[in-house]
Amino acid sequence: MPTRRQSLAVGAGVLGSSLLAAPAVSATPLNSVVRTATAQEDAAQAAANYRQWRIGANKAGVVKSKNSFAAHPEFNYSLKNMKTIKFLQYEKQSWGINLGWTDDATDKTEKKVSRWFFTRRGEEGSSILYGEDIALGNGGGKSFLYYSERLLGINLDWSGTQKFEWQILGGKKGTVVKRDAPVAIFNTKANLFFIYFDRNRGGDIGWNDSTRWGTQLKKMAEKKAIELIKKELGA
Repeated sequence: MPTRRQSLAVGAGVLGSSLLAAPAVSATPLNSVVRTATAQEDAAQAAANYRQWRIGANKAGVVKSKNSFAAHPEFNYSLKNMKTIKFLQYEKQSWGINLGWTDDATDKTEKKVSRWFFTRRGEEGSSILYGEDIALGNGGGKSFLYYSERLLGINLDWSGTQKFEWQILGGKKGTVVKRDAPVAIFNTKANLFFIYFDRNRGGDIGWNDSTRWGTQLKKMAEKKAIELIKKELGA
């Protein structure tokens, strides 16, 4: 029969061998955990900030697809922004693209500017789904908004053909977009969110990385200078 000392020695040996056999666990540095948590918090805050639109405000139902402005007037919608509490509309501008905001958010105004429509690669009259590529249109003629670089203002232009480079975000991907739900509008070409942006020139609309007029001019000057330098270097 082993003595108490021998039993302790055997126990220690078994414990030691089990520790050696166990996989090593690497501790995550505390500062890394803090950075991850902070990044997640920042992302959550940004997501809440970008979810600033309501399609067809103050009414129930789902958002439906159509291929042109002339078809199915019942599938025309308002775009209400909850930062400025006004509706986005076609509006002539001296600078940038012709987009602007209504003076108020009354029912009468909403009815007047409910000229936005959405087109999906599917049957006309089908429901718009979260996360799918769609076209975003307003009114007749060159209805469809698409990403296009310009000197001043948001990088957008109008097209007579559908441009499937927009997504509605804010719900589970593949589920239907409901009217009056808070949503984000995302452009896949720019890889940016479409938001209210306080400009000092042109319509107050932009991307989440937009800069004001003076900064845009500075960037233009820097770009021109770089091009001149490259030319001098024979590039």
